[in-house]
Amino acid sequence: MKKKWLVPVLIAVLFVGILGIAFLVTKDESVTQFWFKEEINVVEGVADITEHTIPFTLTEDDTYVVNVKWTAEKPGMISGAVLYDAEDKVRLYCTGDTVDVESTELELEAGDYYVTYMYFTSAEAFEEFVMTVDTTLPEDAETYEYAENESYTMTYHFTIKYASSITYRMGYLVGMIAGVLVGLIAVAVCFEYVKIRKKGSNFEYDERQQLTRGTGFKYAYVTSIVYNGVLCLLIVTGIPLPIDLSVLIMFGILLTALVYAVYCIQHDAYVSLNENANRLMLVFTLLGGFNTFIGMMHLIHGTMFENGVLTFHGINLFCGISLLVLAVVLFTHTKLQSREEE
Repeated sequence: MKKKWLVPVLIAVLFVGILGIAFLVTKDESVTQFWFKEEINVVEGVADITEHTIPFTLTEDDTYVVNVKWTAEKPGMISGAVLYDAEDKVRLYCTGDTVDVESTELELEAGDYYVTYMYFTSAEAFEEFVMTVDTTLPEDAETYEYAENESYTMTYHFTIKYASSITYRMGYLVGMIAGVLVGLIAVAVCFEYVKIRKKGSNFEYDERQQLTRGTGFKYAYVTSIVYNGVLCLLIVTGIPLPIDLSVLIMFGILLTALVYAVYCIQHDAYVSLNENANRLMLVFTLLGGFNTFIGMMHLIHGTMFENGVLTFHGINLFCGISLLVLAVVLFTHTKLQSREEE
């Protein structure tokens, strides 16, 4: 075996081994989750909807933690949530007008369960619920304001996950390492692919290109400072953002890279003297299309958003769009350059 192939082969073997371990130890942290909005109309203290039930199934005996959250757009709508097992035994309950609680660890067996949400518009209905779950009235129950003639839009979230996420974290970490390795392999292969075969040559730029690239780095640096400054300001002021912090950080990196790349492409300083622009466009297009496809799959399967927040699963979509933008910009510049030469 030639020396130049030894390292890639070893990396590939290592990647396959790590990926195999990831498949063995990875365990989804979230077992089931759902959210829904309910439009409730109250006329003379009577709601047109009194409850909403959602069934689900646990496939294995384990220790779980349940998170229940809901928000009311205005006071007056008191809700209650009860988790029942297949034998109609109450395993968890909570109540209030706005709730965001996480349960203690629950030992749950595999089987069918269901969550019932109830809406209370009178003290009598609320007291009946309290008796049903065999508990006592909250100390502030007398201060509750019950709706009489109002319309409400309620948003409810329910998540049940494994109490011990060690297995999940190990698998996630191993999966991330495997992803980084395959990314490095892909980058190495792409570098070799886009080069014009010249004995002993590396990526080379003439003096004009190097100066232009320096200017591109300057614009990218300024973009990074402005973006991160605005992001820090938003975080410090506590303004709620419907985007996970990991996505915001990655978006800043992509934005900075785009500013640099687009500037260099437009000034004929991105493609080196011994690179093939057409091959580079093909690489951008394939990688961009692949990442966009993964992002769309996350969107279709509902994993891109969690509780109305864009999660790290959206990073693939942003990466894909960024690479496709580079492919379009490079294609446009190459065509215009060819026309000028003609």
